[in-house]
Amino acid sequence: MGKFYVLALASSLLAALTSWGQTENCFTIAGPAGATWSLSQESDPLQSTSGTLPQDAAFCVEAGCFVFTLYSENGGLETAAVLGPDGTNGLSSSVADAFYLYATLSVDGTTGCMDPVACNYDAAATCPSYLLCDYGCYGCTQPEAFNYDPEATWDNGTCCTSHWATVVADAPVGVLFYNGTGTLTGGTPDSPFCLPDGCYHFYAYTLDPEAPAENFQVVLEDGSILFSGNTADLDPVLPASIELGAVQGCTYAFACNYNPEATCDDGTCEYISCGGCTDATATNYDETATFDNGSCCWGDVGQVTADGWGYWSLATSGVAVTYGEGYGPSDACLYPGCLYFSASAAGNIGPDAQPVTFTLTSPDGEVLATLTTDEWGWGSITLEYGEAISGCTESYACNYNPDATCGDGSCDYSCYGCTDPEASNYDPEATAESGYCCYSPYYTLEATQPIEWWVATLDNLTWGSASGESGYCDPGTCYQIQAWSLTGLPFDLNIYGPDGSLFYALTNNPNPYWSAQFSEDEIQGCTDPGACNYLPEATCSDPYLCDYSCLGCTDATAPNFNPAATVDDGTCCTATDWYALTASGELAFWAYQPTTGEWQYGHYPFQSGFCMASDCFVFQAFAFVPEPMGFSILGPSGDEVASGTLVNGMTPPLAIGTPGEVAGCTDPSACNYDELATCDAGNCLWYCGGCLDPSALNYNGEAEFEDGSCFYALEAPNLGMNLVPDGDQFYVSATWSDLGSSHWVVPSDGAAMALPAGSGTQWMGPYPCGTEVTFQVHDPAAGMAVVMTSPTFTWACGAVAVENPEAPASSTLQASPNPASDQVQFAGITPGEAWELSNAQGQTLQRGVHPGGPLLFDVADWAPGIYVLRTATGWTRVVVQ
Repeated sequence: MGKFYVLALASSLLAALTSWGQTENCFTIAGPAGATWSLSQESDPLQSTSGTLPQDAAFCVEAGCFVFTLYSENGGLETAAVLGPDGTNGLSSSVADAFYLYATLSVDGTTGCMDPVACNYDAAATCPSYLLCDYGCYGCTQPEAFNYDPEATWDNGTCCTSHWATVVADAPVGVLFYNGTGTLTGGTPDSPFCLPDGCYHFYAYTLDPEAPAENFQVVLEDGSILFSGNTADLDPVLPASIELGAVQGCTYAFACNYNPEATCDDGTCEYISCGGCTDATATNYDETATFDNGSCCWGDVGQVTADGWGYWSLATSGVAVTYGEGYGPSDACLYPGCLYFSASAAGNIGPDAQPVTFTLTSPDGEVLATLTTDEWGWGSITLEYGEAISGCTESYACNYNPDATCGDGSCDYSCYGCTDPEASNYDPEATAESGYCCYSPYYTLEATQPIEWWVATLDNLTWGSASGESGYCDPGTCYQIQAWSLTGLPFDLNIYGPDGSLFYALTNNPNPYWSAQFSEDEIQGCTDPGACNYLPEATCSDPYLCDYSCLGCTDATAPNFNPAATVDDGTCCTATDWYALTASGELAFWAYQPTTGEWQYGHYPFQSGFCMASDCFVFQAFAFVPEPMGFSILGPSGDEVASGTLVNGMTPPLAIGTPGEVAGCTDPSACNYDELATCDAGNCLWYCGGCLDPSALNYNGEAEFEDGSCFYALEAPNLGMNLVPDGDQFYVSATWSDLGSSHWVVPSDGAAMALPAGSGTQWMGPYPCGTEVTFQVHDPAAGMAVVMTSPTFTWACGAVAVENPEAPASSTLQASPNPASDQVQFAGITPGEAWELSNAQGQTLQRGVHPGGPLLFDVADWAPGIYVLRTATGWTRVVVQ
């Protein structure tokens, strides 16, 4: 590789150097002052040098091929050159104007075109310059073609021997012909273009922006008119359809019935008759198959036979191995070990579904299992096949058994821990490094149930997590812990400090979830000024305390007026943007226009409609029960714009447009392109994959290929609930983390649902004494299935019951003075005990861990009313005047 020697020398000094024998490959740059230049190796552009004229006016190089550029923002490059020792310009094949020059420099080499496909390919050249390459010899060499080029000596495949056309118009008009293969052709007046036989979508447009309407004709080579019209009459969203010598058939080369003579695809392509396993190493290799349908099996090949139409899947170790659909027998791949056999009845999902029986047989015809779908159309069993060796199949477990073919749940991870003796959480019994050594004060956790948890600081970055860890490093003065039960059962929890003393105790916890915020010498509270319970004096922000239930539309004349709202959030809708919704039952819904960012969601009948200013958008509804449910949507003018029936819990996303518009996807490159659409609803899908296993919870029959996204089990969100008593009524507070808008929290008392997003706290109620209320969490991505059900909450005005009773009012926990107007002091709190302060509406105002002594609050600025201080062992109430 050549070396660079940058010299800032006058030409006389440069001549002196060359005479001393330093090198003969030195050059001076002639150009205007201020111009910048660069020189790089042709073979390695990263090997480069640069400079500015006139101070950096020379350079020396070893032999090689180089690229030279020169730039002058003030121009003046017309006479620029790179002069060698003999005073001649060493640049060749340059591109230049007054401001920029690009050229090649060959030192002890020969510059030429080194592209073998160029007309002037130079085999003797050693330095490439593609600026010198000439491709003028390419063209159509067939004399019978209309675009025959007598000067061409190499055929470039552009010969047109079928049809060609010319656009005839009084002004410049362009045309577009689009066919199913993506071919795009165009033309301008008096410029013929090739138009092979086939089917096309056609569109014409004026090239003169001052004359949007132009009459035109598309004339074929024989003088016949293929199309005529005016550009103003053509809709680019709904192009015209044209056939020219079309031969109908399957045009996809990989299809079983591919017709190489077809020029117009008729939608008849099929991939079943020639499909099979094309891998010769597989057990079920099919030498006659020309299309691999993903059925290759390297185990034993059995059969599944169904007595009705349905879907089935067979998996091992939780990974789908094979699946099928239809009526009658189909191949199934069998591997030794535990097999998970599941099935569903096609078209019969729901109450009173007709049962379908699936029979699994071995290669020799032995019946291995018989599975009949239940009254809802589902069924699954687990069986063993061949030599099933039980054991731990997780490769990273301490007791991993590489010979095991059937996981038995025995995996043990107790060998993991911190193996560094210098760390505060060093575990002398650990034999495998967990990667979680702590060099700060270490806190340990003990729970009555197996739990998983994480610790996060205020920037919401996860500081530590894992069910296998027993503690965490001290994260600072303000942090949060969240924990959840791996068994789904409630749990109690103790946290011990570095010296082994009790730092925090969670007792009588009625939930399988828990979260807490910890601070030291700080004031916790909601620091969002837009929240209903904003606390300006808070120094330790706790987003989980923020409550936004007071926000809504406060304009009584708006169709979406919310009488419970006390703070207007700017969501009031006008009559021209209002869509009224009616349904035969309770449902959730959302409407979305991604182009404009408009987003609305609601819970019918609590919200009887929604606002949407766009002409077209996407709408989807979800039911909380599987029974069919009808719905109808009326537009701002009172006309019905959509209606339908929810089946199996939901509707597909519906594109809705105002009267006179056909809503849909208008992008021809999208999977769901709608050629009839007149306005884009923002529902285009450019990814066509999905889950094609009918037994999966996210089965997508519209997907064009399997993408491995299938899931078969529901995952409960991180949501915890607590009862907050308040005199002759009570509230239920729900705190969630990363719940997302894909889950719906529905109370059993028929009140409106909660649709939380992100993190926060929402208060349900108030509920009268003696009321029993539970909450269900639905997942619309899994057909509105219930992924979580809360305990039953009730308050009997003197006793609290939430499966495990809440603590009664404490006789040791006292507030004074009570009532209070300036300050209030709480006594009777155990040092290290967590406390929570709420108002009469159940909104949490502050939380903390008591350091000891009396707990004092300044209440002079508090709104008059009742406030409740709760700890794990009791509660007390104070009245602020």
